[in-house]
Amino acid sequence: MEILTRAESDKLETNFHLINSENHTAGSQVWDCVFASRAILASGMVDEYGDSLKKAHFYLKESQCKTNLKGDFKKMYRHFTKGSWTFSDQDQGLAVSDCTAEALKCLLRFSEMPQEIAGEKADVERLYDAVNICLYLQV
Repeated sequence: MEILTRAESDKLETNFHLINSENHTAGSQVWDCVFASRAILASGMVDEYGDSLKKAHFYLKESQCKTNLKGDFKKMYRHFTKGSWTFSDQDQGLAVSDCTAEALKCLLRFSEMPQEIAGEKADVERLYDAVNICLYLQV
């Protein structure tokens, strides 16, 4: 077993605080929601967690960026954001390809489920927007 020195321990504690919600960081809400939902779907216990899935589905639909950044985002060396998901929430404003792809996969899985379990399906135009930015960010 390896024992950390005091300096190494302090560094780990500092790094932890960089992602700690007490430090007012953005968090990882989208990422957490996507993987928790995928775990429930993979567990085969969808009926037992229907209420949670419905809330997750609603959250993912609402957290998708519905517009581009204000101003000349190209001049600010940023990508367009319409259709993307960020790591945490829309306020962060940074389109993340992995988050967008994972959220899109989740929404597609939810669209295959009965509305009583997953809630109202995502708007098809929003799914197209997500596919569009995924393809754009591949380049």
